[in-house]
Amino acid sequence: MMLYELSKEYDLIVGFAAWVGYLTFFVTLAALACKYIAVQAIGSGIPEVKVIMNGFMLQNYLTFRTLIAKVVGLTFTLGSGLPVGKEGPFVHMGAIVGTLLSKMTKPWQNNAFFSNESRELQILSSGCAVGIACTFSAPAGAVLYGIESTHKYFAVKNYWRSFFATTCSALLFRFANAVIIPPHIAGTIMAYFQTSFPNEVFLIEEIPVFILIGILSGIFGALFVLIHRRITFFRKRNRTYKAIFGNKNVVFTIFMAILVGVITYPDGFGKYIAGK
Repeated sequence: MMLYELSKEYDLIVGFAAWVGYLTFFVTLAALACKYIAVQAIGSGIPEVKVIMNGFMLQNYLTFRTLIAKVVGLTFTLGSGLPVGKEGPFVHMGAIVGTLLSKMTKPWQNNAFFSNESRELQILSSGCAVGIACTFSAPAGAVLYGIESTHKYFAVKNYWRSFFATTCSALLFRFANAVIIPPHIAGTIMAYFQTSFPNEVFLIEEIPVFILIGILSGIFGALFVLIHRRITFFRKRNRTYKAIFGNKNVVFTIFMAILVGVITYPDGFGKYIAGK
């Protein structure tokens, strides 16, 4: 944002180029990190973790190399300002860290606690919960996520272990956030346009509007799923798309980064959909 503000003072075209170029540069670095370090780091990682939790081992998805690629790629992606979340990558990274820590117990494999194969799945599930706790600083919600989303059968005796792990991770995240980030930039995002909403949670006359919003949200959600399905089939079947992009993930990533940069340009349509 600072680079864009300085460039905009010189010329609007230079500011536009700085905005799009900055976003594209860091997104490209993230794509290259996944391509050359570990392709298993592509995507959120949650579907793959669910597959592993159900007993199907996927090669190299829970390795240290994949963890490095995930950290580097996510850092560059978030640093670019691309509107993506970190929940999925954090779940994947938590699962990797849990797996790597469980491998450190090999000297004690003769112990009854570590020799049980179900312990590995429990540690993996706790790792997923830790990823959620680091994202939202919500230990209880993270444990519930680990129960409902990653494991078909969850041992009751594993509740307190997952909760202990998520609590430690949430506290450490809060501590690091308070110590590392300077106070003058530690706040949340700022809106472009200030508002003056009343202190009341809602007014009675607003209830019909809430109902309408719920109906429209359901319709738009269904349309989103339909459009996403059409786009997915288009990418698989269209010959022109295959000729231009094919399996060239980096090229497609650069194209999408430029497109997102154009849409989110602050002096254009972006001022209506983003903060600073």
